[in-house]
Amino acid sequence: MQIYRPNKDNFLMTNRLTQDILENLFSVIRQKNGYNRNPTAPTFRCGFGHICTYSLMKCLTTCCNNNCESDDDEFITVEVLKDVPVENLILSENGELSNENYVHETTGSDNSSKSNEGIYDVDLSLETCSITYFSGYLAKKCFDKFNCANCNLIKPNEHLADKKELLIIHKVFDHVQQSQGLKAPSDELTQIVTICLNIFKNTFPKIKSSKQILKQLLHKAERQINNHFLVLQNSCKDHYEFILQLLFRTRIYKECKWINANLGKRGYQNAAKLRIFENK
Repeated sequence: MQIYRPNKDNFLMTNRLTQDILENLFSVIRQKNGYNRNPTAPTFRCGFGHICTYSLMKCLTTCCNNNCESDDDEFITVEVLKDVPVENLILSENGELSNENYVHETTGSDNSSKSNEGIYDVDLSLETCSITYFSGYLAKKCFDKFNCANCNLIKPNEHLADKKELLIIHKVFDHVQQSQGLKAPSDELTQIVTICLNIFKNTFPKIKSSKQILKQLLHKAERQINNHFLVLQNSCKDHYEFILQLLFRTRIYKECKWINANLGKRGYQNAAKLRIFENK
């Protein structure tokens, strides 16, 4: 800055020296979503988060005008994730799986299916890996309770080669005993769990306000499982019924928690808007 010039008045630009950066930040926060003289702590955190996110996302466009070194990091947005494969199963109106998606591998055990139906011909996705992981959790609970080796629930760890078992492969440790740790579910159990989850997805929204929800889900699942497998007609019937009850109880519990969380969040947002109008 040139302070002195001949034949001109002397002056010093002090606007940048007296500017309060913190006060400017509060001013921007107050102007978010309409003027709010005294924003609450959650409102301030939300506004500050928006400012930081906007500044971060605009970094690449402003680096050319600033003394910044550009990076090659790619921000993951919806446009980037739109090509990620998602499992798309063919379902009938009552939630039953279409026979077109079944290509079962027959085995010599008593738990083999009635027909050549069972394994889905779908693309690999995080959802299929999660279903396999959840099936292993159910198998472990059943094995710990009944300690039955005839249920055909668990697959040996040395046979883990399917991409659907990625969440299990990378968490199996050599020093863990065979009776502990994660369990790799059999293909048959994974198919049964997939059937039950699809039934829950299509049935629960319709019956969530009625009575005996668990009984209705179990009845529908057992009827469809009997069309493809014999597990509910052999000596391990009680063990598989335990798995079905645990599966549906877990899903009902998680679904109710998600619904309550969304309702609470909606009520809090409405209350925050009212506080803005009241200028509090």
